[in-house]
Amino acid sequence: MRSLSTYARQGSPWSMPARSYPERHEGLRHRDGRLEGNTGCHRYFTQERGASSAATVSSSGLITMLQRVVASIDELNEKMGMFIRWLVLVMVFIAAVSAVLRYFSRGLELTLNLTPATEAQWYLFSVIFLLGAAYALRHDAHVRVDVMYERLGPKTRGWIDALGTIFFLIPLTIMMLWVTFPAVRASWQIRESSPDPGGLPRYPIKALILISFRTSTIHGSSSSSSSLFSSLLS
Repeated sequence: MRSLSTYARQGSPWSMPARSYPERHEGLRHRDGRLEGNTGCHRYFTQERGASSAATVSSSGLITMLQRVVASIDELNEKMGMFIRWLVLVMVFIAAVSAVLRYFSRGLELTLNLTPATEAQWYLFSVIFLLGAAYALRHDAHVRVDVMYERLGPKTRGWIDALGTIFFLIPLTIMMLWVTFPAVRASWQIRESSPDPGGLPRYPIKALILISFRTSTIHGSSSSSSSLFSSLLS
């Protein structure tokens, strides 16, 4: 039985200095085709892994950008909702003042033209309704007629919201924009106004029809994106 010193004198690989290992390994690589093949496979999988990592980074960057856009749209919608809340108070105040003035004018036999105040209530209600559509959609405050939606899981509900927005809401808003645009344009061309004495102009309020459907389209796209993200990530 040979001793360890014998292996050391014969140049055993266990006794070789560390600096000789690369040369020995390089020699085996050239003499052994299988080792070279394994090295090539390692290089191939390394390249594939790098390409996959780059694709993952690119997709994550796209998702981050879309999330920022959705957040900006939601922030704008929240500001619009805050504005609408104050309009509700203004509308209630005008209605209350109009009722008090009408009551006292009859008692004092005064003739007051309350047409502007009455039409202002109508116009404010139109603004609240038209601009509040997207805000109500943001908070899911519209009337929902269903019997199974609340019993479904969050992922299934997300898919239902996304598909319903894509195939129903967005086509409807686009169609309404196309249908109402000629009437709004004609109203602006003639500067349409109320036929009642002292009435208010009507063409500015009709422009809100286009703004309403436009904001609903934008928020519908944002809402469908949020629903898809929540469904895919859940």
